[in-house]
Amino acid sequence: MKQIFLLSTVIALFSLTTSGQIKKGSLHLGGQFSYYNSKVVYNTSQPEQKFNSGNYNISAGTALKENSVLGLYIGYGHYYFKDSSNYYSKIKDDRYNIGVFYRQYKRLAKDFYFFGELGGGYIGSNRTYVSGPGNVTTKYAQSGAGLSLTPGISYRIYKKLQVELSIPQIAGVQYAVIKTTSLVNNSKEDQFSFNTNLNSSLLNNLGLGFRFVF
Repeated sequence: MKQIFLLSTVIALFSLTTSGQIKKGSLHLGGQFSYYNSKVVYNTSQPEQKFNSGNYNISAGTALKENSVLGLYIGYGHYYFKDSSNYYSKIKDDRYNIGVFYRQYKRLAKDFYFFGELGGGYIGSNRTYVSGPGNVTTKYAQSGAGLSLTPGISYRIYKKLQVELSIPQIAGVQYAVIKTTSLVNNSKEDQFSFNTNLNSSLLNNLGLGFRFVF
C-alpha cells in the first residue's frame, strides 16, 4: 500500500500544470551522488558485517523548450559487502553507465520545482564474489542496456545554481549479458529484469545533486 501511495504521489506531482521558468535554450551542467553505509556489530562472538554503496554521475544538457531538458550523462556506482558471521563472504561490484536523458520540470512554488527524468543507455559492471572458508572466487562481467525513471525536487538557491534531492532509478528495466567465471563454472546468460526502489528503506536511497543553469 505504501508503494502504491508513493507512486501515485509521484504521478500526481508530475501532472501539475503550473508554469515554470526553465527557459528554452538554457544550458544545464550538473552532477548527483548518493551514498549509503552500515555496520552491524553482534552482541555475540560473531564478527561484524559491513556494507556501503554509492552512485555518482555528471550530466550536460540543453532546454529544447521551456521546462524540458535533453542531454547526456555518465555515471559510476560502487557496492561493497563483507560478512564474517558464518562463512566468510565478500562482494565487490563496480558499475558504469553512459547514455541520454530527458527531464521535465513542473513548478511547485517560487524557486521550487518537481522533475521527472527518463534516462537510457549502456550499462556495464564487474562483480567479484568471495565465499566460504576456502575463499572461492566467482567473477561476473555484465554488459547491456537499461531504461530508468528518476523523480526529484529541485530548489534554486542562486540565479544560476540549483540543488536537487531525488530517488535515483525509482523504476527501471534492463537487458544484460552476464558472463560468469569461477573454478567450477564458466557460463553466459541473457537476462531481462524490472526493478523498483519502492521499499521500506527508501530514505536510504535518496540522491543529492546540483545543477548550474546558464
